[in-house]
Amino acid sequence: MRLLPIQGVLRHALHSTKSNLPFAWHISWPWLAVLVPLHMLVEPLLPKIVPDAVDPPNVANNMQTVFGLIGLGMFSLLVFSSIAVSWHRYILTDEVPQGAARFRLDSVVWRYFGNTLLIMLLVGLAVIPMLLVATLVVAMMGLSQNMSTIVLAVMAGIVGLPLAYRMMIKLPAIAVGNPDINIKTAMQKTTGNSFQLLVAGVIIFGAALLIGFAMSQILTAVGAESSGGTTVFAVLVQQVVGWITTIFTVTFLTSLYGFFVEGRDF
Repeated sequence: MRLLPIQGVLRHALHSTKSNLPFAWHISWPWLAVLVPLHMLVEPLLPKIVPDAVDPPNVANNMQTVFGLIGLGMFSLLVFSSIAVSWHRYILTDEVPQGAARFRLDSVVWRYFGNTLLIMLLVGLAVIPMLLVATLVVAMMGLSQNMSTIVLAVMAGIVGLPLAYRMMIKLPAIAVGNPDINIKTAMQKTTGNSFQLLVAGVIIFGAALLIGFAMSQILTAVGAESSGGTTVFAVLVQQVVGWITTIFTVTFLTSLYGFFVEGRDF
C-alpha cells in the first residue's frame, strides 16, 4: 500500500498545469468556441424557474428549463471528456492532437464520458444511506434549514469526495488505453488513502470556491458600473473559470494515476 503525499501531489498537479497551460488552451479552444456560444444562445431562451409552481404553464416551463439545463450539462460533460482524453494522453504519452483531431469524439471519449456518469451514479448511491441517517439526526437536533444544508453537504463531501477520486483513477487508464484498470482495481490500488484524498479534495474545492467568489465580486463590480449588463461577460468568465478548474482536476487525476498505477514519485 502506497500512501499519497498530499503536498507532493498537489504541487505536482499545479506545476504540470502551469507549465502546460498554453497546450491545454491549444487542445481546448476549438471546443470552447462551440460550447460558450451555445450557452449564450440557449440559456437566455429557457424560461425562468418558478419555485413551488402549481399551475400547468409554470410547471411545463420549469420542466422545459430543467431538461434544457440537463441537455446543456450532458453536452458540456461530453466536451470536457474529449478535452480530458487529449490532456491525459499529452501528459502521459506526449501525444499532441492537431487540427480536427482536437474535436475528438471516438470510442475512447464516449467510454470516458460513460464511466464519468457511472462514477457519479455510484458515488450518489453510496452517499444516499448516510444522508438519510444524517437528515434524521439533523431534524432531531432542530437545526435551521441553512445549517442543515451545510451539515448535509459536509457529510456528503466527507464520504463522496475520496470515493469519487479513488474510482476516477480509471479515467486516465481509459484515456491511454490501459484495460487492466477498472473501478475495482482502482479501489484496490488506492486502499488506505481516503483521508489523503479527502484533504487534497477539500483544498482543491476550497481553492475553486475562492476563485469563484473572486470572479463573482468582479462581475458585481463590473455590473455596478455598466448599465448595459454583464450577461455575456458573466458567461465568458464562468466558462473560463470552469475550464481552468477542469484542466487542474484532470491534471490531478493524471498525477494520481501516475502515483498509484505507474509507481511514479513526486
